[in-house]
Amino acid sequence: MFRHRLRLIVVGLYLAAATVGAVVSAVTGSADALWLTVTWYPLDDSPFGTSSELDDSIVLLFVLLFATLMLRAWAFWQIFSFPPRGERPADRRVVWLRRLLYLAVADDLILWTLRDLLLPDTAVELLTLVLWTPLEVLFVLVLTGRSGAFRALALTLAGLNAVAVAASAVDELPGVRAPQILMSLGLAHIGWMIMIILGQREDGRWSEITVSLGRISLVLSLAGPVINFGFLYVIGTATGGLLIHLLSAFGVVSTVWLARSAHEVAVAPEEKPRGSPAWPAARQPS
Repeated sequence: MFRHRLRLIVVGLYLAAATVGAVVSAVTGSADALWLTVTWYPLDDSPFGTSSELDDSIVLLFVLLFATLMLRAWAFWQIFSFPPRGERPADRRVVWLRRLLYLAVADDLILWTLRDLLLPDTAVELLTLVLWTPLEVLFVLVLTGRSGAFRALALTLAGLNAVAVAASAVDELPGVRAPQILMSLGLAHIGWMIMIILGQREDGRWSEITVSLGRISLVLSLAGPVINFGFLYVIGTATGGLLIHLLSAFGVVSTVWLARSAHEVAVAPEEKPRGSPAWPAARQPS
């Protein structure tokens, strides 16, 4: 079925494009083509400068591009490994959560480029608000086996993050400055994520692999700013910038967590033993 071959097609096309980019780079002596086909944005638009400015780090550049290539190929394999078709979930909240999770994955992969190019910053922030607020609320509501206090805290964190995104949107308007304390409420997203991972762990629908990917994504979110600072101010701008790029490439772990969460959210707990990475067989209509 095409549904099951899609991961092979996507990963194959990505690796083929990167191979073409590598050949062009080898012929031209510039890393621009390989960078574009691996990362999907021009090297000149990166914070590291043009390829000619990276001559001293050219070996590191190609090593990091290869690492990024392998990481993204793994991510595409995971994202496009859809489970077998089953019956439509009876809970409409599950249906809409899965749709929003897939939309968030699409935004992480490619839609962010289009909206950042075509839309003003205020509109970008508003779209983020429209996508993530219902996503965060629905994710809390579909979790099973959690107390009312747990849900209330998680929903409060989702609300605080929504306030932060709305404040950021207002701050982008000409001549308007939103209170910094409101924008700092965006840290509530980290708390929301912790609550969701704890909920997934006890829910029964999500595999150990998916929960572990959520934990890794959380650690990367917390450690990223500190590591970035160290790369830039201890190692230096050019080389440090390249290492930051590699670290940012690990952002696909969060995207994979979202995708696998969407894949597994409609699976009944008894159909998916804890720790099982395999997809359950599709349910047969009665």
